[in-house]
Amino acid sequence: MGIDKRLSTPYHPRGNGVSERYVQTAKKAILKRIEGVEKDWDYYVPSVQLAINHKTSKRLNTAPFTLIFARNMNDFKDYTAPGDDTPKRPMNEKELKNRLDHMAEVVFPAIKERTKQVVATQQDTFNKSHRIFTFPINSHVMVKVKTKHSSLAPSYEGPYTIAHKTQSGTYILKDETGALTPRNYVPSELKLISQDEVLEEDELYEVEAIINHRGEINNYEYLVRWKGYSKEEDSWLTPNMFTDPNTIHTYWKKRNASTIPNKRKQEEKGKEQRKKEKQVRKQNL
Repeated sequence: MGIDKRLSTPYHPRGNGVSERYVQTAKKAILKRIEGVEKDWDYYVPSVQLAINHKTSKRLNTAPFTLIFARNMNDFKDYTAPGDDTPKRPMNEKELKNRLDHMAEVVFPAIKERTKQVVATQQDTFNKSHRIFTFPINSHVMVKVKTKHSSLAPSYEGPYTIAHKTQSGTYILKDETGALTPRNYVPSELKLISQDEVLEEDELYEVEAIINHRGEINNYEYLVRWKGYSKEEDSWLTPNMFTDPNTIHTYWKKRNASTIPNKRKQEEKGKEQRKKEKQVRKQNL
């Protein structure tokens, strides 16, 4: 069907501003209604939804309900009370068609024009108090890591290439293989890097695993097994030749895990040796 499903950045309203704002409004309204009984939150969703749809939008200068149904919402009153002169019959087909034509020819164009003006005013106000940085298309960036496995883990991962900028100001990225990332990124998640440091796709090879290492601290080299190649093609690489530092981190994590049992055995042997030495000293005394 030609649908491109993409995800927005969580906890970054700028990535999907209109939707996030309505979610925030709904949550605040429900919070006031539940009176501390959180388990009943879903009971209040319909009434909160109706209230939001009845609220006049500053951007549209009308209520969403009116735009959806081409009429104003009925007041909350008893329409069966004596003396009520509200029309009780529904609109016929001709009346409904005339109402819809009026909405399409008059109301919607006016709202569209007003929306452009309001958005432009809001954008100017925002730009005066915020520093806006635009990443050029095809420039190379690093992406901020959301969850780090340790305080010494890299804060950014990549590199990625800017593929497209959306209307909401987020960016679609592609990785080193040219594949698009599954979600969009807000500018605060990105960091521009030197445009000379990124290798072309034809110069990249995928690492299957690191087999071994050699050298001393701050001067390590790693023996790499390439994916799709035999062990005869194994190569020694320095850390700066890896595009993903997690490859090295995974190697050391596995290596340290394998050495823990040996360390424990050595500690147990040391304890036994110290006990024997104490016993010998007592016997000599």
